[in-house]
Amino acid sequence: MGLNNLFLERDMGKWRSSTWFLLAVLGLFLNGCTVTNTGPAPSPSPIPVMSSPEPVLPSPILATSSPEPIQPSRTPIGASPQGAEGPAIERPTFTPSPPGVPTVTPTPTIQPGLRAETLPRPLYFLAAGRQPLGVKQVWRLDPGASEIVAVTPAEMAVSSAAIWPGDGRLAYATEAGQLYAVWPGEAPRLLVDVGPSGEEGVIADRPTISGLVWSPDGERLSYSVWSQEYSEADEADGLWLLTPAEGSQIKLLDNRYLDPEAPNVLDVRVARPLAWSPDGKALLVQMIYWEWTDVMWLEPLAPAADDSNLQDPQGLWVDGSWGADGRSVWLSGRDRAIVSDLARAERDQAEVTLLLDGDREALAFYRAQELPEGLAFLALDGLANETRLYLGRETATGFAYEAAGPADPLCSQGPVWDIAWDPTGQWAVVSCQGEVRLISLEGTDGENLTPFLEPLLMREQSAMFWGPKGGAVRDEDS
Repeated sequence: MGLNNLFLERDMGKWRSSTWFLLAVLGLFLNGCTVTNTGPAPSPSPIPVMSSPEPVLPSPILATSSPEPIQPSRTPIGASPQGAEGPAIERPTFTPSPPGVPTVTPTPTIQPGLRAETLPRPLYFLAAGRQPLGVKQVWRLDPGASEIVAVTPAEMAVSSAAIWPGDGRLAYATEAGQLYAVWPGEAPRLLVDVGPSGEEGVIADRPTISGLVWSPDGERLSYSVWSQEYSEADEADGLWLLTPAEGSQIKLLDNRYLDPEAPNVLDVRVARPLAWSPDGKALLVQMIYWEWTDVMWLEPLAPAADDSNLQDPQGLWVDGSWGADGRSVWLSGRDRAIVSDLARAERDQAEVTLLLDGDREALAFYRAQELPEGLAFLALDGLANETRLYLGRETATGFAYEAAGPADPLCSQGPVWDIAWDPTGQWAVVSCQGEVRLISLEGTDGENLTPFLEPLLMREQSAMFWGPKGGAVRDEDS
């Protein structure tokens, strides 16, 4: 997720100021006269936003066997359940999925002569396709398959997705503001709808759902809602925790936006879930501010008006992942820096221990992930423009690390965009600019996956997920 809209007005102001300056220079050239002080460039006028109906607040909807819809009920804002303290916990009831929700129909694109022979388990991509052009969907590549298939409806542009590796259940959010879940062998269920309900054809400010992450047991789903119009926050905006089976959800954090009466960019804050702790009691969160990001964690997973449940480690970080024991958090990727550090934070005290100094090593460390063999992480050499994989361990004298995986740089050009390790920690899929490859920790190089992704716009690829072991292969691939 980005905050492009947060910078739009500011960038428009810079563009308009530049335009006034160029016009002044042009007048000087044409008239051959001295230009006196024309005063500051006029302030940019507000970007017009078309009026739209009030967006629907999060109202989770779950398919049931009842033939009649059950109308949602809400706890009033500011109220608390009986015997509870703190902010209101919203517990809406659920209604059946509306008619007309399409079932998932794979749309394969055949790749003659190709088979994903070394792929250990199904691999999912959230990426824009060529047909329909530029529309993001969730795609799946099975072991031994010869093509990649779309598993979400083509008429639904997807903004975020998550796979639970236990049974392959899929959650995905659409750009229209709906959140669906698909259990194996079932049709999609509509869980949440925060999209506007207006006249057909009217362009509205749609809240965006992002940061979908399943809990370790697959029973809960975290997600974030943020408004594209950052000066008009809605009550739906914030970080949510949804339990589909119970028909309940709670809001863990509010997003913060500019105050129209006294705008201050330091007030802007959008929370996006990153990863659950192994015990399912804490949640890593990426905090996105006006011009920087940070990684924190929420514990306990309950609303707190003063953000007392938000743990903030020292420094500014981009990446975060949980240690295998759930007591440590690996931090890397300092924001807006050529080099970046690698560190470990303690979950209970948020104390940070520096493991590798990016300045000293002249490297940018990022995407740290603990595996059974040690801590795997990427290191970008900015001067050589090469990214390599390393494996490290803490020792009595410090932190030791060595090269791992393929001997050559992971990308033929530029940095690694993303890396996703399979649950065994033996295989990883790496995405770069225009290429995707399968690698092993021991150095055995898997096949180049790029030819399988011909239906995708590679420059738009945004996320990768591993599915459950033993995913079914279609009849045409057997």
